[in-house]
Amino acid sequence: VAIAIPIVAFSQAGGIAYVFANTEPVRLDMFKGMAPLVMLGFILSNLFAAGAHPAYAQRALSAKDGKTARWGMGLANIITLVVMIVSAIPAFCIPFIFPDIKEGAQFVPMLVAAYFPPVLKGLVFAAILGLLLTTGDTFLLLISSTITEDLIPRFKPSISDKKMLGIGRIIVFVSAILIVILAMYWKSIYQLFRVGGSSYGAGVFFPLVLGLIWKKINTRATNIAMLSGTVVSTVWDYTLSKS
Repeated sequence: VAIAIPIVAFSQAGGIAYVFANTEPVRLDMFKGMAPLVMLGFILSNLFAAGAHPAYAQRALSAKDGKTARWGMGLANIITLVVMIVSAIPAFCIPFIFPDIKEGAQFVPMLVAAYFPPVLKGLVFAAILGLLLTTGDTFLLLISSTITEDLIPRFKPSISDKKMLGIGRIIVFVSAILIVILAMYWKSIYQLFRVGGSSYGAGVFFPLVLGLIWKKINTRATNIAMLSGTVVSTVWDYTLSKS
């Protein structure tokens, strides 16, 4: 997606040189149209995304040693940032290809539907749907495993594995229903994703990184960091970020 989308977008818009030569200078200014603090937040969230994602964290925690985990997370963060930048650049082609578009999020699906050949079109849509499915089931399993592996055993240490498996399945089912309800009644899916993602990242990323590089960190400090990070991020998104 990060390779095909930019190539097709710029070819349909008249080329890279033509797009940037005919784009309003204000749109090319990184310090116009978005507050510097917001821009910094986007950069940091994308730069550190690989360290907070459950799938990546799982790999880091299963690495053969701390050095391998640090190198893996560092390289993953760099690759993630490069991919995000490459994926964002084709947005400059929107006025040249779809000047009447109302939602910027529609650009990629419209581009694929209008200009991609049938086989490549199917592959791109399959890749996007595959990413959504794998991300969704990862977080559903994360919710279930957190409750069944970290919380319930503290109150009922003698609970059987069979009963724990049944509880985990119920949690996945209930969580999926709650997510669907939130998606249906929240005014913006993107806003819901942003608030949830920032809360999760603030609660998980820093304890995870500190756990890999700071040997003296303990469970109590980790729990405090996770709780405070989640609360501060959520309060910021709902109050301070709007002022």
